[in-house]
Amino acid sequence: MTGNDSFGPHPTGPGQPPAGQPQWAPPVGGPWGPASPQWAPPPAPKRSRGPWIAGAVAFVVVAFVVAIVVSRQSSHVSIATPSTAIPSSMPANATPKAPFYMLADPADALPTADEVKQATLMELTPNGTPRTTTAPDHPTNPPNCTLATSSTTQSMWGDATQQAGQQFKDPHGSSSTAWAGLAFWDSNTAAQASLDKLTAAIQACPAFTMTRAAPDPDIKWTAGDIRLGDHRIGFTTTLVDGDKPWKCVKDYHVEANIAVTASMCSTNPSTSAAALSDVVMGKATKH
Repeated sequence: MTGNDSFGPHPTGPGQPPAGQPQWAPPVGGPWGPASPQWAPPPAPKRSRGPWIAGAVAFVVVAFVVAIVVSRQSSHVSIATPSTAIPSSMPANATPKAPFYMLADPADALPTADEVKQATLMELTPNGTPRTTTAPDHPTNPPNCTLATSSTTQSMWGDATQQAGQQFKDPHGSSSTAWAGLAFWDSNTAAQASLDKLTAAIQACPAFTMTRAAPDPDIKWTAGDIRLGDHRIGFTTTLVDGDKPWKCVKDYHVEANIAVTASMCSTNPSTSAAALSDVVMGKATKH
């Protein structure tokens, strides 16, 4: 880096008088008397440096005062800097709005045959087209046990805004079946109310009879193995006096304004209903 150039005075040589000063030599006195009076010319007048010094001092003082003033003013000047805060349309103390879901076609959230196979470990295919309306309640004895037979009937989903359901069956001829369905309400409260209704009904229904019109005989069932979770209930209905063990594992799950239900009926349904329910809920809340 280059610095500022420096410049200084250039003095005259030693013994050289200032320019314009006359050369002079004193006269020689006589041997018998005093010499003529010694005389020397008056010294050249010196330039007065007082005004220059005073001016320099004044300049330094002024510069010092200006520097102090500028420094003090600079310390009080606030410099605007870009804000790093992210603007939000929601006040800091506001409660986040609860999620709300509604699909153009609720059947889009129903599981595919591959998803059913992955959840149930069985090869099941759709039986017909998706159902988008509620069915009448199944008559039972006692009457309050009707929700143990189906949780998608009129008394459960009759007030839903939209719904869809699909049955799956074994193409190889066994009686194994699966069901998956979902319903949407206009509010989270209404969806939760459906779960509360189902929970109360199942807890009060350890055994029931599904009545059927003649000549079909009535069918006796028990309800148990109740599993309560976060906004969820699972339970198992078991056929009484059947020629072979037969169970239906059912799951009902609520999230926000959605209710999802799934069931698996076979000799060994395991926990496949909950797995199938999770598939449907995941698809419904992803859209």
